[in-house]
Amino acid sequence: MSNVKQVSVCTEIPFNWMDDMETEHRAFMASAFLSPTVGLNIHFRETGEMRPNEHGGKTAMVTATIDGSEAVSDKWLERLRAILRQYGEIKSFTYFDIEA
Repeated sequence: MSNVKQVSVCTEIPFNWMDDMETEHRAFMASAFLSPTVGLNIHFRETGEMRPNEHGGKTAMVTATIDGSEAVSDKWLERLRAILRQYGEIKSFTYFDIEA
């Protein structure tokens, strides 16, 4: 069992960030936020920014924030960080053990 962590994450990701996501990463994200991690909240909002994409067009970016407190492991959080880094741009990613 993991201690409760206070989590604060802000990242910019393409609106369609899961379209080309590896199956293993998609499964982790689904299990992470479809399971009872009731203490963590995830919110998406448009940034109004459009970035060039590999097809010659532009892709709308969204800001995703994850915050709150939940009993999650350091390994779980570091895996989340790695996935977000691969598919977007992390603005901030902090957590600490509030039970230590």
